[in-house]
Amino acid sequence: MRVSVHPIPLRIFEFDFDSLDPLIRCPSRPSLRIERNSQVRFNPQADLLLLQKIPEAYALAKVLSEWEDLVFSSSSAVFTTLDPSPLVLYLFNLAAEVGQANRTMRVKGMKPEVAEARWLLFWCAKKVLEEGLWLLGLESVGTM
Repeated sequence: MRVSVHPIPLRIFEFDFDSLDPLIRCPSRPSLRIERNSQVRFNPQADLLLLQKIPEAYALAKVLSEWEDLVFSSSSAVFTTLDPSPLVLYLFNLAAEVGQANRTMRVKGMKPEVAEARWLLFWCAKKVLEEGLWLLGLESVGTM
């Protein structure tokens, strides 16, 4: 009989990485398509007010705005206990919002100012997803 000296049950280290596959692939999807298929240039000063009447853009921006509170707030579970589960849940939620926005918000063929604003929103989502994966010790497909 083997005596366990670990206070933590070893079953928590068993993890199915296949469940993270959509999360790891998500940052590369919209950005690669936009960079390949449209002639839109990246403009960090794009007017995001052009997107305020699009529900998917609003939902994506709302989820993006929660990032700083989730990770950097001193009362955050991620910051205080180093528990990754709130971060993983947030990243899955963000990936779902990116997917919804990607289905409805075209960049190619739009007016340049609208396309630049949409591209900026997708770029911000990509950066947040990459940072979240980095905090978890993972890399997105686009950076592998």
